[in-house]
Amino acid sequence: MGKWGNGTFYPFPLFPRFPLCEENMAKFKVLTPVEHNETHYWPEQDKAPKESPSFGHGQAIPVDASGVIELSDEHAKPLLVGGAIAPLKVKVEKTDRK
Repeated sequence: MGKWGNGTFYPFPLFPRFPLCEENMAKFKVLTPVEHNETHYWPEQDKAPKESPSFGHGQAIPVDASGVIELSDEHAKPLLVGGAIAPLKVKVEKTDRK
């Protein structure tokens, strides 16, 4: 059995206590370069390099220049307030009602 820091036992030591929920992820438009999970996300452009130095440690990390980033609400909030990303408007197809 695994053990939490407060002395209580956790029954599944090989699994995280709180699994990540991918269904809470939303897509956002990238307005300025953003680094998240060892990847640079740049605004949409044709001539983007394959790698760029990290903002933190300076080592080369991959660049995603698609102009879209998928984040949870928790990770997106400070970037939305700072103006680095904007909500991506999803096009809804209209259907003919009969």
